[in-house]
Amino acid sequence: MRLFLAVTPPENLRRELGVLLPQWTEELGGRWPSPENLHLTLAFLGELEEGRREAIEAAADAAAHRPAFAVEWGGLGVFPSWRAARVAYLGVQEGEERLAALARELIAALPADLRPRRRPFRAHLTVARFRRPPRQEDLRRLAAELAPLSWSSRIEAIEFFESRLHPDGARYRLLSRHPLEG
Repeated sequence: MRLFLAVTPPENLRRELGVLLPQWTEELGGRWPSPENLHLTLAFLGELEEGRREAIEAAADAAAHRPAFAVEWGGLGVFPSWRAARVAYLGVQEGEERLAALARELIAALPADLRPRRRPFRAHLTVARFRRPPRQEDLRRLAAELAPLSWSSRIEAIEFFESRLHPDGARYRLLSRHPLEG
């Protein structure tokens, strides 16, 4: 099983991006995730046996003791750079530190052999992937168009997903939901 822990953006954001993303990515030559697949990964665990599920869910329960909190989504960013963009993402304007703290606590609660490699956490919602980097000026124009848009939501749960790879993209199945307090 290919597994990850995440939070999901609100339905209105996923719906709006579902309309906007195909227009943007077609113009830039990218692929976009389906709106129902949009998520912010807290911990990617990779390929694991079914028997590890209980330990992962226990870690999610342990990290979910904190209160729900607000997040403001907005702003376009890219990985690894504007010149060599392979991924475009919607950023987090407010609440990034709380998301980072949630991710750190979640990873610390996992058994040591399940903890993903430590990489700096950057709260982001992947909105496009590119085989070849688009032109910088096209990306910057898109960033300018996106700049005035933002979406507010509350992070209310850690969600545990299975990811199955298919020729037309990944499909996610929610395995469990771990509500935050309050």
